[in-house]
Amino acid sequence: MNKIKTKIRRPGILVNPVPGNLYLPVIILLTMTLILMMVMVAGTGCSKAVTEETEAPGESPEETGEVEIGEEAGEEIGTPIAGADNETDRSTEIENEFNQIEKKTENIEALFNFIDENIADSDIELASNMVYGVIKLCEDYRQEFVNKLNDPEVTDTVFALLPSIVVDGELDLETLRDVNNEKVKNIAEEAIDKKYKLILIEGMIEPIVDYRAYDEYLPYLDFQMKEYLDVKADESDEPFVMDGAITITADELVGRILKSTEYLENYPDSPAYDEIKQLNDWRMWVYLGGIDNNCVFGSDGRILPEKLSEFEDMLAEYSDTGFGEILASYLELLEQENYMRTERIDDFLNNIYSI
Repeated sequence: MNKIKTKIRRPGILVNPVPGNLYLPVIILLTMTLILMMVMVAGTGCSKAVTEETEAPGESPEETGEVEIGEEAGEEIGTPIAGADNETDRSTEIENEFNQIEKKTENIEALFNFIDENIADSDIELASNMVYGVIKLCEDYRQEFVNKLNDPEVTDTVFALLPSIVVDGELDLETLRDVNNEKVKNIAEEAIDKKYKLILIEGMIEPIVDYRAYDEYLPYLDFQMKEYLDVKADESDEPFVMDGAITITADELVGRILKSTEYLENYPDSPAYDEIKQLNDWRMWVYLGGIDNNCVFGSDGRILPEKLSEFEDMLAEYSDTGFGEILASYLELLEQENYMRTERIDDFLNNIYSI
């Protein structure tokens, strides 16, 4: 009996397999495709990471403070400020016009009018020079103004109104210009126009430059001029000596000495240097040596104990200042002179300031 032979297919096994030499190209192609895909994915990831690192979501270069440096940026940096040349030209024109006004006391009001009309268009150097120039003319005119005030008709009219017209130690100019006397009216108007204040000193009417009235010009001035006005305004607000007596406290007087000393240190080339130095030396002389109604030494010539104690306290507080150096030398000399006012003490004081 013949046996029948049957072919049985096993799952997963090809009945007719591909020849072995065809597998290699397929494998190579698949491998290359896989590598290419991996490279593309990696490249996309790196690009995203770089973008996230250099620019956070929602932030532009302007928001992060980064400025692109390029041709456009270079043009912006080199671009002149619009109108700068025009401002300089205008200041030059103003200066030329100001210089054409003769600097004499008869023209003080004209100079003030010119400054008021042109200071806003002037550079700070020109503005400062114009203001300082008119202040000096007002100082020069003061004695001539005193002569007008000494007119008997003027003094009689003013004194008849005392004390009602005295406000904070000065005459009320607004009230005076409403007085029924033409001379007094004219004087009050002139004082206002030329920025004076009128005060009573030892029974006499005295004009002083009201440096506080120059505050309206402060926005247009340089630092030197602003500090000059500040130093001078202390005195026009309240002179530290009146009627032979010191009118302010020791702390206030020393404060003024320190302020003017600082001005001298900061602005050695200031046109007002000599003026401020003279004022400062006078204050120092009065403080260290005393005056009739504010003595430093007793009738026996010995320093008053309370003044010695005050000087020592001031030295402890201000030892690192120019004022402190002078005070230290003074106290050392006082000790050598047994705290008596001797000729050496007078020489020391006269070296500070000579009346």
